[in-house]
Amino acid sequence: MKISVVVLCYNSERTIIETLNSIFIQKGINRNEIQLVINDDCSSDASLDVINDWVNVHESFFYEVIVLSSKKNRGINFSVNKCWKLCKGEWIKTIAADDLLKEQALISYINFVANNPSSKIVFSKMERFNDKTNSVIDVSPDKKQMKIFEKEVLIQKKLFLRRPFNIAPTSFINNQYLKSLGYVTNKYTNFEDWPLWLECLKNKEKLYFLDEICVQYRVGNSVSNESEKFFNPKMVYVLLSFYRNDVYPEVKGVIEKLYFFENLVDLLFRYIIINLFGNKRNVITKNFYLLSYSMRPTHFVRRIAKLKGRNEKYKN
Repeated sequence: MKISVVVLCYNSERTIIETLNSIFIQKGINRNEIQLVINDDCSSDASLDVINDWVNVHESFFYEVIVLSSKKNRGINFSVNKCWKLCKGEWIKTIAADDLLKEQALISYINFVANNPSSKIVFSKMERFNDKTNSVIDVSPDKKQMKIFEKEVLIQKKLFLRRPFNIAPTSFINNQYLKSLGYVTNKYTNFEDWPLWLECLKNKEKLYFLDEICVQYRVGNSVSNESEKFFNPKMVYVLLSFYRNDVYPEVKGVIEKLYFFENLVDLLFRYIIINLFGNKRNVITKNFYLLSYSMRPTHFVRRIAKLKGRNEKYKN
């Protein structure tokens, strides 16, 4: 089985060699069954030179290596579509140029889809590690998040709309199915994952889960002045648009509407902090953000349940 591995790079001269080497040392699969597609999205550092030097040494070991570069920064959505359209493998593994594949990752994915022939999109566990200390922070998704994969597709959709979470670094996608979807939307610049998962669920395609750590996800340390910022403004604006244009039309039941309202409250408080408080991380903004919890229905229900539990305990 041929596999395409897509590497998305932007200013990753320091980490991309480690990423590429994690692909090169994959166990249980012949490298001549791996197509490697690398895209540099107009990096301002020496990423492209580093990529080309590595490819010159390792290219002959793979089925095919394609190196793409952009003359201007186009963002993740454009870049990943460009790469996916060139993929020849039956399945596609996409990875950022600062993350790593565990050495058994590809063969584990291959064995999983062989044992689950109806699967079209598979996720796995990922190990988040500190960029500076190289120490493991945690493993995600957590047990509560993993429960979504135990459900049938209609329930998966409801749970996803309530509480989407980051699992994109672990995705393993069937190439033909991706083509049938028309790849990812270009209405966002750097937000390809949640819209794609939602599109899969809207098409009644179940999300599968491999209970194994296949990816190491690098958590970078913010530049000193960035650490004073509270939220990422671009992401908040994108999420507001996503919830308004993509999520809201899919929200049907009362419970789903409550969760939608809760997520919207969270985003609106972030929007206010960014625009009225200058996005500064301080005591005022932290306390203001905490106020949002008083307007979240599920938080209110949990508080009632907790108080009820205390009252029952007191009666006994």
